[in-house]
Amino acid sequence: MGRIINLGAVGAERAFGQAKISAYAAAKAAVVALSRSLAIEEAKHGITVNVVNPSNIDEKELTLAEAQRIRDARFPIGRPRTAEDVAAAVLFFASEAAGYVTGQVLNVSGGWML
Repeated sequence: MGRIINLGAVGAERAFGQAKISAYAAAKAAVVALSRSLAIEEAKHGITVNVVNPSNIDEKELTLAEAQRIRDARFPIGRPRTAEDVAAAVLFFASEAAGYVTGQVLNVSGGWML
């Protein structure tokens, strides 16, 4: 049994354009495609391959209060993600409970991008 857990970015499965992030967007979409291909290749060896896509927000040039207001409005669940939220997703994919889960993407986003 083995596990490969890659980190991507929320929205990597949904192609959309945005200025000044073309290389970043392509790289994150590639993480998903690579992981799904590896999931097929490595399944026979008992290795699962999955992706955790955490959400983020660009807070450059904003005050902390402005960034929190914008961030909180983006998350239907009512709060931004925490490091613990992302860690829990990674731990799930690493656990025996996910032994039959491979080639999947888990968005840890509080509903952002729905």
